Amino acid sequence: MATTATQKRKDSSGTKPEGTAATDAAPAAKRLPVKTLRVADCSASIWAREYVAQGQPRTFYSFSLERSYKDRDGGWKYTKSFDSDSAGAVAALCQQASEVIAALQERDDQTQAA
Repeated sequence: MATTATQKRKDSSGTKPEGTAATDAAPAAKRLPVKTLRVADCSASIWAREYVAQGQPRTFYSFSLERSYKDRDGGWKYTKSFDSDSAGAVAALCQQASEVIAALQERDDQTQAA
């Protein structure tokens, strides 16, 4: 199946493309974080991804960082950019996320050993 350059080109308008049956999944099918940690206006979401390694099911954990703010109209917005005022919160969230992921992995390892 050949892919043309026009099919690969992304929409640069900043708006999301119209949905299709494949992209408009039911809300129940939406992947949610395992846990969300918050410090001030910053948050870390911990994600789990299932995979098979050497014939055994495993779970891989990762985390993403986000900062919330209110726009001029008072609506909540979210960004992946952080200013120097957020540095302490980001550092604390990274440490907390690392600890939570380590605990989740330990729990998974104990479950597999049983």
